[in-house]
Amino acid sequence: MYQYVNSTTFADSFNQLRPDSFTSEGLLVLFEYLEELEESEGKMQELDVTGLFCTYSEKTAEELFQDYGYKFEGSKEWHLGQWRDALSDETPVVLSVYKREEDYSTGYGSKQVLGSLIIMDF
Repeated sequence: MYQYVNSTTFADSFNQLRPDSFTSEGLLVLFEYLEELEESEGKMQELDVTGLFCTYSEKTAEELFQDYGYKFEGSKEWHLGQWRDALSDETPVVLSVYKREEDYSTGYGSKQVLGSLIIMDF
């Protein structure tokens, strides 16, 4: 028996177990990735929040350096774009999570910047 899960119920399921493990933007990116994966494989997947916690994580550049800096010389000063490029050789999944930042210099009030990466842990 299956129950339809939308992005809101997906995020709620994560936030009930570990509310600080993913940003709201990160959960939306992960949800969209998993939906695309379902479509490409042609089969529905079970929502296993604990399994997803064990498989994926959302990290900032500082967290990536703490966890994987030993593998990449000179990575202490890397920005997220450099981490994304380096990790694409290490793990099959590297998803970019953008966030809005206040920026009144453009006249629009905010801009999107790369805020974190979701990776398949290795």
